[in-house]
Amino acid sequence: MRLSSAPFTLPLLVLCLASCSGEKLSTTSEKSAGGPADFPFVARATDFPELSSLGQRIYASFDGERAQGMVAFVDQFHRLRGNEGYQRTLDEVEAELVALRDAAASRGDASLSGATLRRLALGEKAPAWTGRRASLAYRVSEDDPWVELSAFDSLADRRRTALMAGSANLPEGIYTLVPARGFSDIGLSFEEAREPEVLRGLAPDHFRGKAVLAHAGGYSQSREMRAYLEAGALALLTSQIGLYPVHRIEAAAGMLEEAIPVATMPRRREDDGLFPGTLGFSLSPAQHRELATALGCPLRRREEARPETLRSCTQPRPLQIRVRSETHSSLSEATTLEFVLPGRSAKDAVVFMSDVDGAGANDDASGVAMQLELLRAIVELQSAGKLPQLEFSLVFLWGTENDSVDAWLAQNELQLHAAFTFDMVGNDPSLPDESVFLLERMPDPSVSCLRGPDMASGWGFPRDSCEAPSEELQQGHWINDYSWASISLLGQALGGWRARTNPHEGGSDQVSFLQGQVPAVLAWHFPDWAYETNLDRIERVDEEEMRRVAAAIAAVALGIAAHRQVDHLEMRRALQASLASRVQAHCASLPQGAPATSSASLSENARACDPSLERAIAEAWQTWFRRAFTQLPSRGSSTAPLDAEVEGLLDAARREIEACLAAC
Repeated sequence: MRLSSAPFTLPLLVLCLASCSGEKLSTTSEKSAGGPADFPFVARATDFPELSSLGQRIYASFDGERAQGMVAFVDQFHRLRGNEGYQRTLDEVEAELVALRDAAASRGDASLSGATLRRLALGEKAPAWTGRRASLAYRVSEDDPWVELSAFDSLADRRRTALMAGSANLPEGIYTLVPARGFSDIGLSFEEAREPEVLRGLAPDHFRGKAVLAHAGGYSQSREMRAYLEAGALALLTSQIGLYPVHRIEAAAGMLEEAIPVATMPRRREDDGLFPGTLGFSLSPAQHRELATALGCPLRRREEARPETLRSCTQPRPLQIRVRSETHSSLSEATTLEFVLPGRSAKDAVVFMSDVDGAGANDDASGVAMQLELLRAIVELQSAGKLPQLEFSLVFLWGTENDSVDAWLAQNELQLHAAFTFDMVGNDPSLPDESVFLLERMPDPSVSCLRGPDMASGWGFPRDSCEAPSEELQQGHWINDYSWASISLLGQALGGWRARTNPHEGGSDQVSFLQGQVPAVLAWHFPDWAYETNLDRIERVDEEEMRRVAAAIAAVALGIAAHRQVDHLEMRRALQASLASRVQAHCASLPQGAPATSSASLSENARACDPSLERAIAEAWQTWFRRAFTQLPSRGSSTAPLDAEVEGLLDAARREIEACLAAC
């Protein structure tokens, strides 16, 4: 899962390579994946023979059907840090790892003789909550029959997201339902949604001991719901679908009518604890409107609601709700599986990380399964002598998003050369949301200002202005472009792949690695209409897409871990290709580029050229690439002077930008 999402609309840019010709790898799926984008650059197999070969070998050995089987197992559970479904997922992955190691030993294969498997209890203990079953019904009066609105009765039930995480165990509770203050199509403002504003004009005990039907979504909803609990409410009914990206709501309104969003109970301000004895239900938009209508507060579909035409509920009718819930709570650390495939150096490593926690199949059962099958493919190729000898160890982690990485890094003694995080890696590209595989780069100057075809993902906040990139965005590293080269190469070998890069936005494990000074990128997909709802199920996961992602990223990790001169040369070539492409794209965007607002691609908007800003952006990228070249492992020392060829490339890039800026 990704944390702290925000609405954003973006146009999707996926270009077809003219060079997609020649012999293609065979695939296990007839679904079209489109063509890879040509930005940052198009990698040619003749320039990257080792990287291209590594990706194709992993692709051929990766068993997508077996990976899909693991997705199906993990998708049975709503997995929260340390809860029942989380631990059962780790049990299954651990059993597979043990079987892999034992099988190698039984056939006399020494490739795993030095491998280690550990189940680690990392970090402090925290509540581990499981919702086992729940139901919600309503009636107008005691003489009326109960109308069941929502229910699930097992961990695997597709409606399991209906009970908000952290809800209390309650055999049965019957409450009077009241609407939120100012209940209408659109929620309260951030300023309004707090105590005592939610009680303005109401009696102090208005919400005490009752259930509250909250507004549908809005940025302030979590804060608003906490205010109702502080005012004594015992149950919350809400639909948070509005918190997800706007473009998804507009394009997929029909599909999302029955979507039950993932939601969590608000916590107390004073100690971050839960409000005892309280619970909440997350409703689909259709359920939310049904309950609002029964309450006498009819709502329109969200896409029809406008701030200037609100329908406030001033005279609700009496309504009762009946809630039942069975939950289990305990305390657990951020339990983490660690499998180490040893290299010749005992002190150096490359890391893979996949989140176990998540509510769905793509998020992130796909990452759990793909990483396991990726490891299996590497072991099989290594046993057959079809991979280069590893100089660095490969470390595979399965655990809690951010928490596991933070705690693991705190006790780690290895020199980590790179980290690859897998989150939402299996989206089926043939679905209507047209999900695209994304490589989220390390922070670079594009974070503060996009230029050329560079695009935000549509997940994070858009920038509404451009500014000169800060020093933190100019650190420079080759991992972004070396990773993209592998994606580009595999896409061409397969005859097309919907893939591109996006600027750093944060929100997953790569942030923890970066904060630990480890070069890290994120492999993921967006847009995803089912994101963090009960609709994120296995039928939306494509085994062929997992196979592509695994092969492209594994090739990069193996190139780093092999630590050969030929791999180092290809890292350098990736930087050279990216530098040339970046300069051309910046120049091409100068006459018509524009600051990001509702669009992700700056070159689509008209703007007046600001020479000082453009020069600052160009100089930031110059610094980025200069520092990236100094980080190449072939140099031995990052403080040594750059060679004449690189200096010549940087100088040529600077002169080309200056020529472009002359017309600005």
